[in-house]
Amino acid sequence: VDINEFSLNAFYRNRLVRCYLGATRENTERNPQNFTGFDDDDDVPLAFKAGDATRPLHIVNCALNLGGSTDLALHTRHSASFTLSPLYCGSAYESLDQQGVAKELGFVPTSVFGHRDGGPTLGQAISVSGAAASPNMGYHTSSVIAFMLTLFNVRLGWWFPNPGKVEDGAMSPHFSLTYLGDELFGGASDRSKFVMVSDGGHFENLAAYELIRRQCRVIVISDGECDEKYTFGGLGTLIRMCEVDFQCHITIHVDDLRPGTGGGEWSKRRFA
Repeated sequence: VDINEFSLNAFYRNRLVRCYLGATRENTERNPQNFTGFDDDDDVPLAFKAGDATRPLHIVNCALNLGGSTDLALHTRHSASFTLSPLYCGSAYESLDQQGVAKELGFVPTSVFGHRDGGPTLGQAISVSGAAASPNMGYHTSSVIAFMLTLFNVRLGWWFPNPGKVEDGAMSPHFSLTYLGDELFGGASDRSKFVMVSDGGHFENLAAYELIRRQCRVIVISDGECDEKYTFGGLGTLIRMCEVDFQCHITIHVDDLRPGTGGGEWSKRRFA
């Protein structure tokens, strides 16, 4: 049984595509299936094609799960950044080989990544990037929770071909039991032919890490975390990661965003 198809990801992806991408099309353009309401043309390829008009370059952020890695530097993270974009898919994480030499996992052109016809779709990228419920959940990974989620098949992540390994072009593992075991015990790593990719929030929840790594001059972050006490945990995680990984020091004052600081029940400012 295909480990990717035997999960909830396809159901989740179909609903997201119908809700958002399908809703942007006129009814006269759609040819939905009578029973499900789905139209395959609602989804669009993620990869740029020759002659495409200039448009925003999506960098869809995901987490490369590494709970089973021997890299001690990942002891608290259990993951690394993994991106899906119209140009390339992969990770800049420096994987350790059998001799202990660090080598970047690397990137693969999106049009051939996974050896699909044209690469992954935008809907697939969104569903993997939003795969919040998964046995392997980056720094949230718990062996007990991983066991239960796998047992009840609450699996929204996706096993992508390892960008650092040139294999036979299969889109999913030929033998799924090994990978199912990695999910069951939270032991996904970067040394297998396929890597477990899940919600970007399992690594860094504001999706700014990759923009800072690319040294973008201006970055606007929309912080939509569930943060009813205004502790800004996601921002704190981003600041700590950037200081460790990039020696980049971020100074930002968020006190005025907390309700009550201006003397009333509203925040003093709407942005920082």
